[in-house]
Amino acid sequence: ADLYLVREGDELRQSAFRRRQQVDYGPPIGMVYIHSPEDLILYKLIYFGLSQQSKHSRDVAAILKSKKSELDLDYIEGWVTRLGLTSVWKEMLDNIS
Repeated sequence: ADLYLVREGDELRQSAFRRRQQVDYGPPIGMVYIHSPEDLILYKLIYFGLSQQSKHSRDVAAILKSKKSELDLDYIEGWVTRLGLTSVWKEMLDNIS
C-alpha cells in the first residue's frame, strides 16, 4: 500500500482527498477510503519521474488497462501539464498502446 499524506498548500493532494472513494472490503477491514484511479496514476507518474522504478510504470499500465474507458483523462492531463509530467505521461501511454 502506498500512503499519500495531505500537506497544507498541496493542491493535488487536496484534490485527491476530495475525490477519494469509499469501498467496503468486508470483515474485518470494513469501509475504507481509497484514492481514485486518476489520482493513483498521477502519484505513480510523480514517483516514476523521481525514481524511474519500474513498479510505478507497471502500476500505471495496470490501471490504464483495467480502467481506461472509465478514467477522467481530462483531469489526469490537466494535472500532468501542471506538474510538468507531460513527457512521462506520453511515454506511459505509448507503452500501453
